[in-house]
Amino acid sequence: MITVERWARRVDWRPPELTALLEHLWAWLRVSQDTFDEWVVNEPLLLDFGLTGSLPESLLDGLTRRGVDEPELRAILEGLVELVYDNLYGAPKDEESSSELDRVLRTCARRGVEPPALRHFADHCWVARMFGRFPDETELTFWRELARSDTTS
Repeated sequence: MITVERWARRVDWRPPELTALLEHLWAWLRVSQDTFDEWVVNEPLLLDFGLTGSLPESLLDGLTRRGVDEPELRAILEGLVELVYDNLYGAPKDEESSSELDRVLRTCARRGVEPPALRHFADHCWVARMFGRFPDETELTFWRELARSDTTS
């Protein structure tokens, strides 16, 4: 999510629909059994596009003006959504997750966008093969700040 936010800033494309999708995906890190149903009910419009749906026509013009085509956006958002949703609703699949992450990172790298250093995530569950811990509020705040910077350290 950090790298996707950096990409959106780089191409200067931040419509409310993208903001809603990113906020929804960030929120899943704090979802509990008590809040899961509410989280699911509030799925944003671009989630469907990330799950291989159609891109709303209203967003295509803004992308085109920034030199971004639909396949580029699809590679990024589909990869991101698949990473979150596949691991949320099914058993984690390292090979598939690595492939989706690679697709997002390679696509963002074409615009000069680099991911943050992996050391920031080393002891968390999706990096440590499901044996890590979930981030606390301080870490989430730090990660959100990483999304606003271009540092790779």
